[in-house]
Amino acid sequence: MALTFKHGGFYSDLDSLTIRSLKELRNVFGTADTKTRRNMRMECTPKNGSLIIQNLINGNFHLEKGHKLAWEIMQQMKEKFDPNGRFNQIGPLLVTSVAQSLFKLPKPLTNVNGPQLTILPFYSFLPVSCQTAHQQYWTNKPRTPIQWETMFNCSYAVHFFGYLNSRRPIKGDEKKEAYSYLGKRHCPLSIKPLKQF
Repeated sequence: MALTFKHGGFYSDLDSLTIRSLKELRNVFGTADTKTRRNMRMECTPKNGSLIIQNLINGNFHLEKGHKLAWEIMQQMKEKFDPNGRFNQIGPLLVTSVAQSLFKLPKPLTNVNGPQLTILPFYSFLPVSCQTAHQQYWTNKPRTPIQWETMFNCSYAVHFFGYLNSRRPIKGDEKKEAYSYLGKRHCPLSIKPLKQF
């Protein structure tokens, strides 16, 4: 957060794979939603206020240099961080509460699009929930390229939930592994070392 405040830019967790240009994104946060899943009739860019959002995520976001949200998040981190506390105490819940307070956002949150803050729909970075990622990203039944593309067609990046799936091997099977399918197309250097093992 400090680097984002000082220099501006896009932050992405290391267990995410970017699959679409991020150039157009300014002052954006993705969201988490464990209840609503995107269906094929949903628009990639829904109307403001049309989605009810559980909370913001801090695994993928962009803020301009000196953005007041980054500053306020750092102030709250300084006040609330407990080294003996739970691991996610300064994560999504803190980011959400600071954004709601700073921008007078409604509870529950809805998607918004503005110059100081844009809240993107959950499928922008989390097309699959953490509860179903292991089933959706590693399938028993082969998927076609059209099925994979349909799953990710509204996403800027795909979060693979490394803390949940780090023991799942990547074997290079594009029909059964989302990472193998996407990696070959969007980050071929990440798939190339598989041949060395």
